[in-house]
Amino acid sequence: MAQSSPTRPSATAQTGDKRPHEDSDDNSDEDAEKSASVAAPRAAVNQNLTGAVQRYITKKCLRGEQAADIEVFFRDPVAVREAKIYAQGLHLENLLNTIRVATPPWVVSDEPAKNIYSYCAAVLLSDKLAAYKGNVPKNIVFAILKKHRFDLPPGIERIPADWGKVNKAVENAQTQFRSTLKKAIRASLKVNRKDKTLAPKAQQKNIFDLTTLIVENTQCEVNVLLCARVAFMRKHFIKDPSSGYWDTVDRALEKIRTKAQGDPIKVARAFRHILKKDRANHGDDDYAIDDTVDAIQAEVDSIIGDGAMSTASQSEAVDDGGEDDAGGGDDST
Repeated sequence: MAQSSPTRPSATAQTGDKRPHEDSDDNSDEDAEKSASVAAPRAAVNQNLTGAVQRYITKKCLRGEQAADIEVFFRDPVAVREAKIYAQGLHLENLLNTIRVATPPWVVSDEPAKNIYSYCAAVLLSDKLAAYKGNVPKNIVFAILKKHRFDLPPGIERIPADWGKVNKAVENAQTQFRSTLKKAIRASLKVNRKDKTLAPKAQQKNIFDLTTLIVENTQCEVNVLLCARVAFMRKHFIKDPSSGYWDTVDRALEKIRTKAQGDPIKVARAFRHILKKDRANHGDDDYAIDDTVDAIQAEVDSIIGDGAMSTASQSEAVDDGGEDDAGGGDDST
């Protein structure tokens, strides 16, 4: 009987009860080690960020509940954070709308109003002004306002309702000062109410006292050029004291400048001639007039510059029958 071959022991028999080591076990161990190695620096990063946020909260002096909200926000998912930021933006918009409704309408305060009046006076008394009515004097004042601001809010020019209030303030100031000029001139002549005759020369106010009265409550100071302008106004008040007085004055001013052909020296000569006649015809002449131009008047004159002369020279000359001063002729009142 042939012998059979011996049977090969099984793997289990060779190794006893131990489970064979599989490759998957090695991979699991490696993954665990990698996760641990990544988690450690990530935790350090989060801790650093948390510390940075805490320091920023302290720097901004936030309240306790605000600090708590930030810590919660810091741990929120990205989508939740975005939703909270958007909601906060809507909340701020609602608050701003509430503030706008509660804010009273803007008005021209005392400080700008005083400066507007002072500069309106300086413009209307400038020897370089081309016209006393219309947009010419008003636009000059606007140029000054845009230069100095005088506590006007930034960008007010782009708010029609508020800029309209500034425009109205300028118009009112100019109207008020023109009225002051006319009333002072009438009072200086002591016009008889019944027959409209003038008081005797000795009883009338001289040009120095009249001009001093006019510049009260302004920043202007009495000087030769300013007195000459007032003398020019007084001369034409005698000719036309009616409601059309300022139109008469503008026509006479236009004629002087046209005859002078825009030459400031000839214009100044014409006004000095008018001043000389005024001193001879109204009140006493026992006074001296300073020839120094004050700072505000010098500024206004420089802003007007040759532009006012150009504006006047472009207009058609109107003959009112008495302005020969630019040519050096007689100027009887």
